[in-house]
Amino acid sequence: MNHFRARITKIEACDRLHQVSLKMQERELTIVTLELPEGVREGAEVTLLVKPTHILLSTASRKDLSFDNRLQATVSAIEKGEILTTVQLACAGNGIEAIITTRALERLQLQNGQTCFVYINAATFSIGKSVDV
Repeated sequence: MNHFRARITKIEACDRLHQVSLKMQERELTIVTLELPEGVREGAEVTLLVKPTHILLSTASRKDLSFDNRLQATVSAIEKGEILTTVQLACAGNGIEAIITTRALERLQLQNGQTCFVYINAATFSIGKSVDV
């Protein structure tokens, strides 16, 4: 599971749905969630969680995707398996783990030290806890 620390800058609610805007260092993130844990409020520092299988990678910056969250990262390690490959990335002081198919790795031709782009759908994040509580 990937863990990111970020500060909430805005919370918008409609019925039971919440759109939460955050800053992870200088990068802006957006999540959509049904429930907010206790202590989650604007200005709070929180831990965000996302599964490695929910990370999309690209070698080019794309604006024609419906993903709200785009981060530039550097490949730091690749563990190639027969069917699945684990890609370790460095981004804004955070380690990110992505699990992709080995076919996708070969198609992207990812290598250690290469710059790539990480895309995360707003609905795949969850808020683990408020660090400020």
